[in-house]
This record gives sequence, C-alpha cells and structure tokens, in this order.
Amino acid sequence: MTKQQQPPSVSISAGSDIVFHQTHLYAALKILNHDQFELSPAAGVVAEQALQTDQNRHDPDSLRKLSKSAIGKSFYLSTARSKVGAFARAKARPGSVSLKLNGAALGRKYKIRPVDYWGSLTLGSVSMRDKRNEQEDRLFSPTSTVPKARRYIMDVHVWAPDFGSPSADSRRLFDLYVLCKKFKIPLYAYDTRENFLLQARKNAIKLDYRSGVPDKLEPERQRPKRRSDLSPYLELFTSPVSRRNKLSKDADYTLRTLDYSDGLAVFQAALHNAKSLEAGHHTKGREALVKLVGIMNNLRLTPAGFIHHLTSKWK
Repeated sequence: MTKQQQPPSVSISAGSDIVFHQTHLYAALKILNHDQFELSPAAGVVAEQALQTDQNRHDPDSLRKLSKSAIGKSFYLSTARSKVGAFARAKARPGSVSLKLNGAALGRKYKIRPVDYWGSLTLGSVSMRDKRNEQEDRLFSPTSTVPKARRYIMDVHVWAPDFGSPSADSRRLFDLYVLCKKFKIPLYAYDTRENFLLQARKNAIKLDYRSGVPDKLEPERQRPKRRSDLSPYLELFTSPVSRRNKLSKDADYTLRTLDYSDGLAVFQAALHNAKSLEAGHHTKGREALVKLVGIMNNLRLTPAGFIHHLTSKWK
C-alpha cells in the first residue's frame, strides 16, 4: 500500500432497503435459535475504529478520546448491498449462509450507513476500492446485540454441495431447515458456488428428508474454562490502587508491561482475538470484551486512551 493512506470513509446517507449478511451454518443456527445478531466491536482494530469515528487515525493524541460522533457506535453488523460483492465472493465456502435482510426495517431502528472500507488506499497502482468493492452497509449500535433478528430475515440461502452426506454441515443444514420451517422463513440450498452467490432460486436443490435425516451431532467436547486474556485489564480497571499487592499474577504481569513499546498492540490483539464467537464460547472472551467496550464507551476512550488511563492510575 502507498505510504500516504487515508482512513476509510463513511457516507452520511442511509442504508439500503435490502441487505445481505454472510455467515456460516453454525452462526446461522445460533442467530435463529437465540433470535439475535451478535455484533462485532470496533475496539481493537485501528481501521475499524476509524470507521466508527471522525478522527484522524494518524494523530496518536486524537485516538485517545472518542469523538461525540462515535458514541452509540461501539458495535456493528456488516451487511452488503449486493449479494455478489467482493466480501461475499471472497468468503464463500461450502456451508456458507447468506441472510437476506429487510434493510428498511433495520434502518428504522438502527443507524445504517454505507461504508467505503478501502477509501483511497492503493496496492501499487491498483485502487483497492476497485479491486475489493465490498459495497458494505454497516449497522451501528451502542449495544452488543440486535434482538428479534428473525423479524428482519426475509430469506436464507445456503451453499450445500455435500447435501445428504454424513457430515456436520449436513446435520446443521437439517437443523436450519427445521428452524426455517418453524419460523416460516424461506430456505434455499445450492450445490454450486455460482448459484449460491447469485441466489438463483430456480436452481436450488430440493431438501428432501423423507428417507431419513442426518445423524445428530455429537455434543461438542467442552474445553476447560479459563480466564479471558482481557480479564487482567478488567481487574486493573476495577481494583483500587491500594490493593496493588493483592492483584492476580496475570494482572500484575499486565500492569508491569502496560508501558512497554508493544503494550497497546498487545491489548489491541487481545481485543481482536476476543471477537471470535468460537473463542468466546470457550473462554468467555466475548463477555469480557463487551464489558470493556462498555467501559471505554462510557469514558469516551479508545484502546489507546484506555491503556493511558490504566498507566496513569497505577503509576
């Protein structure tokens, strides 16, 4: 990329009437079962943070404090105006799911803006906007979930090339089929990538389970629960300075390394890693992440500002 890079830009216009959210079978089941979308926090990635604010990400001082325009935009859901945008094409895999959403209904309750993620960034002489036009409409929210998700889902489209084979995805597709029937949401499955991306309903395969259904999935083996990598930061924020000698081993180590040259990078990496729903399932990383994002939002602090707050508190 060129040395002179501009932060991603956000349009001030409203979102589209129809948008598409691409995910996978496991997450789609979770969305329909729990009737909510789990949103991604912007904290942890500088480029994402720039999208949430009107700050200059090249000015370190300005990145410590959230601007007024950033309040209420701590979490986001990525959707696309086009079902065949660059993101959908790049991420399409067997087991991928595209949820067709009522963008107009979402827009009446949430802030939705078209986002030009790449802005004027270039790779050599090639514009990244031209190379990777994701046509993203981003939903912003002050909270970590969008409840009553099923009311916004118009259709469900699945790439299922191995339909009928004894696999985890086959069972998940059946479970999704049952849920869609229950909630009266149209479901279409395709055996080719092209038909999936185009959502070519006339070429959808017939989901016929009269001859039997895939075996139930074996219960997932639960990994031993361990503290999130974010727990030490929460402990340092909530503990009084007078309890310096009572800090946990992890919090004490984190405190001693806060002002290292990579202290902020380590914190941002922990925030980014906690975004994973699968990781959060085993480590409760998402719960700690939501708490931290709430704290930073209330104090109007960016990750850099939060680390500065901790170092000032404990110096």
